Amino acid sequence: MPTWTSRRWKTPLTRWIISGGAVPILLSLAAPEAQGQLRFGPQVSAGSDSGAGIGARATFPLRVGIGPLDGAIDASYASPSGVKSWIQTNVNARLQVPLAADFGTVIGAGLNASFISAEVGPGPTTETDTQFGLNLLGGISYPREGILGGRVVPFTELRGVVGGAEEVVLTIGLTFGGAPESERD
Repeated sequence: MPTWTSRRWKTPLTRWIISGGAVPILLSLAAPEAQGQLRFGPQVSAGSDSGAGIGARATFPLRVGIGPLDGAIDASYASPSGVKSWIQTNVNARLQVPLAADFGTVIGAGLNASFISAEVGPGPTTETDTQFGLNLLGGISYPREGILGGRVVPFTELRGVVGGAEEVVLTIGLTFGGAPESERD
């Protein structure tokens, strides 16, 4: 039986599942009053260094008294040229800024962790690196109330990573579930 220290559990896909899947599950268990407002869905991204990637995102309300603030946790997997795998996880706080009636707009900041694996040298040698950085982001959801009664919300986000794996990432996706914005506290 494999152990957590065996090489089998250190594959990029396993790390992606653990980092991207465990956090939203733990979050939903830790905040039962917010479960009705937890949103989850797929995303695709294009990074200046990481290239095209696929992933998942969870959003949830933050009740800290600073206005309409929410949290977003996401993880994505990419395999750019010359790199075996590039896994990014992000934890962000986002402030909703009412700029237009038809669009939901957000600005925010958070943390980025990038796990990069590359094959180096003439043999099958893999080198890994973990880098941490600061996210600065802006985004929109459209329409503001979502579609299908507010249960599906398309979004676009532009994020800059400062420090660590410095790059600019454009992400688009959908989130499902939760209460529509008009029904939130």
